[in-house]
Formats: sequence, structure tokens, C-alpha cells
Amino acid sequence: LLHLTFTEETVELLSIQILITLKRLDTAPSLEVDWEEKEVLRTTKAFQVAKEMIEKLHAKESSTIPEDENCFIAMNILGAKVHRDDFSSDSEKELEGLRNVVKRMINDFQAHACIIFDDREGLEDNLIAHIKPTYYRLKYGVKIANELAESIQENYSELIHLTRKVMIHLEYFVGVEIPEEEVAYIALHFGGWLKRERKQVPADYQAIIVCENGIGTSNMLKSQLENLLSGIKITQTFSMREFESQKDALDVDIIFSTNFIKEKDIPVIHVPAILSNTDKEFVMQELNKHLSYQGKQRNEAEKLIAIIERHATIHDRDRLLQ
Repeated sequence: LLHLTFTEETVELLSIQILITLKRLDTAPSLEVDWEEKEVLRTTKAFQVAKEMIEKLHAKESSTIPEDENCFIAMNILGAKVHRDDFSSDSEKELEGLRNVVKRMINDFQAHACIIFDDREGLEDNLIAHIKPTYYRLKYGVKIANELAESIQENYSELIHLTRKVMIHLEYFVGVEIPEEEVAYIALHFGGWLKRERKQVPADYQAIIVCENGIGTSNMLKSQLENLLSGIKITQTFSMREFESQKDALDVDIIFSTNFIKEKDIPVIHVPAILSNTDKEFVMQELNKHLSYQGKQRNEAEKLIAIIERHATIHDRDRLLQ
């Protein structure tokens, strides 16, 4: 109804929240939501969807469902992490405000980082898809657990620093300070675009990514893998549910997944969302095992060694080649 694809974690959390709401309707007093917030929530598509859902699921059809409970579910739907969003259910007014915020954030990020994003339009769309639920989470005080935040801060401290500098635009728009967990997720979006270039590298193999951590994490993982692996083109990113529905029709050489997938016809390499140096070595080893990838890599390295030999004395050729 909302033209969204939620992450697997979001589907699970929303299911639990709706179940608790249904139990509470029968056994306890209703929640209370501030009347001003209710005025805003009533105008959203998420409120109508929440109302329809609870009415369908509630066993005692004769009883009236308190509007505050509809509002509570609507808040959580609006603040839920998404894997994909086509914005077709959003009003122009909603999108215009967020798009202006995102444009100012990108302008400042480019100035601070001294770079120009090649695919600025793509970055804008992805940032809006992420910042929309972030905005509602902050507005309604919906907390998220970001298990990747520590890893992002550890591996991409400079990226976090640059992102924090541009958060002032979102803080002004929402009216609250942005928590570190949210900053870390937004940093992933910028990181996923930072190293993209217009030039196309010829690809010998095609791959897909299956990732359940949302848009930003999928893009960051894609960027890390593309920068690590020459000759492999990542054609698409899937959520777990999208993968399950399309896996029989896939025509790729390798699957990278942050979730456990039982290997069938296509080799699967299981990876974390943020790759450490050890993870990168593991990916290379697995690729060499599954594809004729080592010969190509060694050939490129031999060419590089030949150039180095013309200008320097190599004391340990084998180790340098490795």
C-alpha cells in the first residue's frame, strides 16, 4: 500500500509491535498520543494503512479501536528502515522539504570533502529514502539499534567526521540533535557514493548482493566490493525476500550475502556489511576458489612488477607479487 520494501528486521519489529497493540486492546488502557501529533499523523497515508491493518486483525470487530493506537503504529511505520522506496505515496510538500535538506547536505559535503559526486541524482534519491524514516524516528522519538555504528566509526572515522559537519541542515529541519547511530547510517550513504567513477571497467563476471541492513548499507557494501574487485560487476542489490522470490531466475556468477544463504547452483560468499582487511582477504580467497579469478589478478600484478623492475631494485619479488 505504501510502495515500500521494508528490511527484514523492520518486518519482524512491526509484526511484534502490531501483535502487542492487539493484545493491549483487549487487556489494558490505550496509549495516549499528543493531540498535535495526532493532527499531523491523521494526514499521512501510513495512518490509513495502520488503521486498516488493525481493523482487519482485531478479533472483536464490534469494539472501536482507539485512534491513539493507530497513531502509534503509524509512527513506527513512518520511522521504519526501508530497503527501497519509490515515493509514490508521498505528498509533494513532504518530499520538497526533505529534498531541500538533502541538497544542502550534499552541497556542504562536496565542499568539505573537496569532491564532486558523479551520480548526484542517484545519491539524492537514496539519501531521501533513508532520511525520510530518520526524520519521523527523530520527530516521534522512535529509537533504532544500529549494531553497525561502532564498526562504521572504527573503519570510517573521517567519513563520520565529514557527515557530522553537514547534519546541521537535518537538525534544523527536525528541531532536535541527531544521535550518533543515525549519523553513522547517513555516513554509509555518502561512503557508498564517494568512490564511484564514470568510467566503466570491463567485467568478466557478474554478481549480486543480498543485504538486509537497508539502502545505505547495501550501497556501502557494493562500493567496498567494487573497489576491491576488478573485473566483477555487481548488477543489483536484493533484500532477503526479494532474493527468495527471484533466485530461480538469476543469471550471475557469484552472490555476496550478509545473511546465510544455502548454496545451490550459484556460489555464495557470506560477508559482513562493513569489510575489515581480514574480510577482504577472505573474499579474495573465496573468489579464487569459486572462479578463475586468480590468474587474471596474478597477470595484472606481473605487469605491475615489470614496470617496477625498470625503475627500482626488488629485493623480494615473491612477497611483493603477493
